[in-house]
Amino acid sequence: RDSLAPAQVDPVGCAVIAGDWYSTYDNITTSDPTDTTIDHVVALAEAWDSGAHSWTNERRVDFANDLADTRSLRVATVSVNSSKGAADPSNWIPPHPPAVCGYLADWVSIKARWSLTMDQSEHGRIRNLLTDQCPNQTIAAWPTTPAPQPPDPNPQPSVCDPSYPTVCIPPPPPDLDC
Repeated sequence: RDSLAPAQVDPVGCAVIAGDWYSTYDNITTSDPTDTTIDHVVALAEAWDSGAHSWTNERRVDFANDLADTRSLRVATVSVNSSKGAADPSNWIPPHPPAVCGYLADWVSIKARWSLTMDQSEHGRIRNLLTDQCPNQTIAAWPTTPAPQPPDPNPQPSVCDPSYPTVCIPPPPPDLDC
């Protein structure tokens, strides 16, 4: 999705072998897929600490794989993503100064879209950076999130392997000859 040119896939179709990816965080373009990774702008651990711990597994999967809003997942070089880790903006901002305002706007939109909280340190740093460096920054509207679903109080017993009568273990998938 994020390659600047059509990505090349090996003949078997199992791995991307080339493309052109731009990491806004550090202003680097690379054609080597091993130099890039996909960053969760709001890291999964940060989301957990900000409210995702109370979500259903399905909602957490929706957050982790959010392709409906292009701000959620971002190409980053491996090195800059490693330096970011699970940090929030109180502890990490992009090293490329022109990327800071967009990163902060994306952070705020993702937190708002998913109804995640901000702690005092995170909120203060974002407010200060937006006020000092990004006074005209706007945040574009975001798509709606999938509605949270309560856990099913009556799970379907048909999805449980009958070999284990005291616990629900899904049956194994059929063997596939890959």
